[in-house]
Amino acid sequence: MNTAMTRPAWGLIAVGAAACVAADAVNRALFFPSLFYAFILWLSMSLGALAFLMTHHLTGGRWGFMVRRILEAAVVPLPLLAVLFFIFFLGSPALRQGHGYFEPGWIAFRSALNFGIWIGLAWALRRRSLLQDRSEDPRPTRKMRMISGPGLVLYFLSVSFAMTDWLMELVPGWRSTMFPGIMMSTQALMALSGAVAVFLLLPKTGEAEAMATSQAWHDLGKLLFAFVIFWAYVAFSQLLVIWSGNLPQETLWYRQRSVGGWQGLAMAVGAFCFFAPAAVLLFQGPKHAPRVLAMVAAGIWVSQAVFLFWVVTPSFYPAFHWSWTDVLVPAAVGVIWAAFFWHGWRSALPVPRNDPRLEQPEVAIS
Repeated sequence: MNTAMTRPAWGLIAVGAAACVAADAVNRALFFPSLFYAFILWLSMSLGALAFLMTHHLTGGRWGFMVRRILEAAVVPLPLLAVLFFIFFLGSPALRQGHGYFEPGWIAFRSALNFGIWIGLAWALRRRSLLQDRSEDPRPTRKMRMISGPGLVLYFLSVSFAMTDWLMELVPGWRSTMFPGIMMSTQALMALSGAVAVFLLLPKTGEAEAMATSQAWHDLGKLLFAFVIFWAYVAFSQLLVIWSGNLPQETLWYRQRSVGGWQGLAMAVGAFCFFAPAAVLLFQGPKHAPRVLAMVAAGIWVSQAVFLFWVVTPSFYPAFHWSWTDVLVPAAVGVIWAAFFWHGWRSALPVPRNDPRLEQPEVAIS
């Protein structure tokens, strides 16, 4: 295993960083909202991967062995995302105008604590996963399972605090107990759909191909379908509760996103985040066809990226707004994220080894 960052990876990091610096120099007012969207977009990918890793370690599902190394590589960029957040926090006043619980100092403290939890969990799980590759002693697998139970609790709590601090506070006074659940389901969809789509693109060994059984693909398809339904359920539930209450302060978030041209994007979100993928995944055929499932997964990833744009950007612009920085900056951050991902993927074997659960018979998700 090669643990050194390669020259191409450093080159990607340099290109992405240069693009961000250039965007900031040309138009700082456009740069920071785009940077925040890019941060939320790629953080969703990494946090969803962390949550699925812990779920896999708790359940031991065979579907997880197929994409586990992809998920492990996806958590490697978390330190980069911590740096991006504090660049935004220090460079933009958006999150530094609150009082009391939302004073800038408290937001910075909670943010540092959240990143400490996420990075610590990712490091602990990845370290033991790589250790299990080199040893037939099952203790690393047992420790990963022991970490994952409390880790999922910490994930739910920390993401709830983070989404309140970073996204709800962009609309001062607006609160929703369902909103963190929507964001967690988005993270799950982005990580799982991204892993399914990327699996076909990465170079694979015979061992990796052996993991990609028809049943594993089918299980991943069913998980995607389940999370598409769950995402729609929590998103509609929040809308229904707020619409039924009809209180001005509660409806503010939706008013921002349903006027000034944003309503068209809202309808597109409903169509492509729920109706389109659900209509395909409802049937068994696509779940057994790897290329079709990968294409559906890629569509889900893109639709959730658009959803996050609809969540983040109206807080900065009252009318529909789209600029060159909204493409360049997320792409530049994505290039840097991909360099860390590639380094993480190359630093491990393509599939886990010596995990005692690999010897158990394959059981389908019911």
